[in-house]
Amino acid sequence: MVSVGTITRVEVQAGKEEMLESALQQVFSRVQQEPYTPLWVAVRRSTSSFSVLDAFSNEADRLRHLSDEQHRIRIERVRSLLVQPHTTEMLQILGAKLPAAGAQKAVRVGFLARFEARPGKEAEIEPGLKGTLAAVQQLPATTAWFGFRLGPSIFGTLDLFLDEAGRLAHRQARWSRIQEIASQLFVEGSLVIEEVDVLLAKLPEC
Repeated sequence: MVSVGTITRVEVQAGKEEMLESALQQVFSRVQQEPYTPLWVAVRRSTSSFSVLDAFSNEADRLRHLSDEQHRIRIERVRSLLVQPHTTEMLQILGAKLPAAGAQKAVRVGFLARFEARPGKEAEIEPGLKGTLAAVQQLPATTAWFGFRLGPSIFGTLDLFLDEAGRLAHRQARWSRIQEIASQLFVEGSLVIEEVDVLLAKLPEC
């Protein structure tokens, strides 16, 4: 089971998007050969904004991936394509719905969310995410889901779907509940939910 990971965000220069996607494909090819990297997902958040989320069973595997020489060389090559330096945050996986065998190859779209807990409400977020996990386990259109912690009060989720119909079904089933929770537990205005396109995905299977 995955327990720790990273999320990296990049903003690419106009006209360099295809070059960045090619670089991501090269990284993905290597990641597929890494048994210690069970989860790696690259998404496009807008025309020029991309993110990569990866996760590992333990801290040793995360360090092994980050310290890989070929990984660092590719990161250096990508830097010339970016508007500004990339940002990488460490995260802790708090809950996960894993895809059925074979489904990981077909995920195409998703939601990437980020939010901040109100002061004093941090301890309520983790059980809240576990409740969300229980709910999405009952949604067949939600192929995979990951809830994670980025800092003392910052949290996020990644939802993955086979197609736009699945994403819409998830929205219809969960949106009102998300808004209710946000009003009670999140800092006002901190909830950001982005619709993303999945470019590449290696996911652990249930």
